[in-house]
Amino acid sequence: MLLDDDGLECCGHAVLLGLVKHATFVEKVWFDQAVTGRSRAEIGIPVRSEESFVLDGGDTITTIQHAHREACEASRRAASSLGLDDILREQIVNE
Repeated sequence: MLLDDDGLECCGHAVLLGLVKHATFVEKVWFDQAVTGRSRAEIGIPVRSEESFVLDGGDTITTIQHAHREACEASRRAASSLGLDDILREQIVNE
């Protein structure tokens, strides 16, 4: 069961929130893992992408929005020193 920030059940939003949660995962894979070279374990994200859609008891609209905003801000910081011609040679590997 997914609860909104007032503790009300909002299962109709679960699919959309799962997609936003997955978008946060993808942001972390492509910018944190690819740019910084940190492992998924170090980042704190699932090894398998399928797991990134799963909502847990602590997920609310606000927590998922906040996590996505933080991931995007971290991506901008990580990529800020890169030029348009920079090539990242590290491959993204499922660990």
